[in-house]
Amino acid sequence: METLTNDLFRAKVKIGMVLLMLASDIKDFLVYSKDMVSLGKVKDVEFDPLEMKLTNIIVDFEKEAAKEVLGKRIVLRHAKGRVPVTAIESIKDALNLAMPWKDLKGGIHQPVRHSSVGFTGSN
Repeated sequence: METLTNDLFRAKVKIGMVLLMLASDIKDFLVYSKDMVSLGKVKDVEFDPLEMKLTNIIVDFEKEAAKEVLGKRIVLRHAKGRVPVTAIESIKDALNLAMPWKDLKGGIHQPVRHSSVGFTGSN
């Protein structure tokens, strides 16, 4: 089985091949706003198991971006936020959002702590 390196990924995208991606393929991708401001890196994805669909990308925002986008006054280095998949314009060699960074304020929220929930068949 072929390992998808960044160079191989770029080559396949360049020649127009349709690709399926794993969540691990976009981990640590740089995230840019529509106006090409570097916001941070992809850290995780969030999905709704009942709807079986991806809902958010978890981004580790850079200090200044976190202050602006998350409305935080104090950020030591980074702050995580949930970017709705509807805000994504494209994913190639980076994740590009569909809005300028100044317009992202209010649309990005802090991640929710998730816990493992077990389902059993007994009452």
